[in-house]
Amino acid sequence: MTLISTIQQELRQAVDTVTKNASSLVACVEQGQLPDTYTNDVQQINQATQKLYAFVERLDTPLSDKESAEAESFASTLRHDMRTPVNAIRGYSEIIAEETQDASESQEFLTSIINATDIILTNITKITPVAWKE
Repeated sequence: MTLISTIQQELRQAVDTVTKNASSLVACVEQGQLPDTYTNDVQQINQATQKLYAFVERLDTPLSDKESAEAESFASTLRHDMRTPVNAIRGYSEIIAEETQDASESQEFLTSIINATDIILTNITKITPVAWKE
């Protein structure tokens, strides 16, 4: 197993954690445990998660000749394009967590999402030098 495959597996696990907990947040809104005002924020988390998952799946796709020639640019773009949805997920989660400190069940889901984003960001940092070499 290559380093990039290992990192991709870690990223998948973290993205799956975000996806699962984001679904639980949707259920919290639907059950009235979170106010309806957070519906849009939860939808934004779900959309960003879908984008992130697409990038994770792309990691093991071989680079084209053009991308190989421009590997540094590719790695930089990949890093930026992956960080954008992660930061959106984290930002919306932190906003909801801060504003709903009394909703204990949703806090657990939000904490899991925020912790998973830490793992994702760490792995994105690992990917950059690997992507330049491969």
